Amino acid sequence: MAEDIGYEEDRTSGDGTESKEHGWWPGLRLAIKDWKVWWLSVTLTCMVISLSFNAYFPTLSATMGYSTNITLLLCVPPWLFATGVALLLSWFVSRK
Repeated sequence: MAEDIGYEEDRTSGDGTESKEHGWWPGLRLAIKDWKVWWLSVTLTCMVISLSFNAYFPTLSATMGYSTNITLLLCVPPWLFATGVALLLSWFVSRK
């Protein structure tokens, strides 16, 4: 027979020393209770919505009967607004 090579601390013996606190249910409960997880999910949802605006707004404005150039120019005001908000927020956060 082949000799069993390994480290004792890497083995699980099933001797009953494991507790129920090491399963995935306690981790799930902790994640649901953590406010940072909820804040991250809201932030990622807002990011996905804003990125979909980038992809679909020209198409939506093209369905209103505008030409390609006018459609792209209609995308400028929301982007200027978003740029202004980003600059304002970054200035506000970086001031001492």
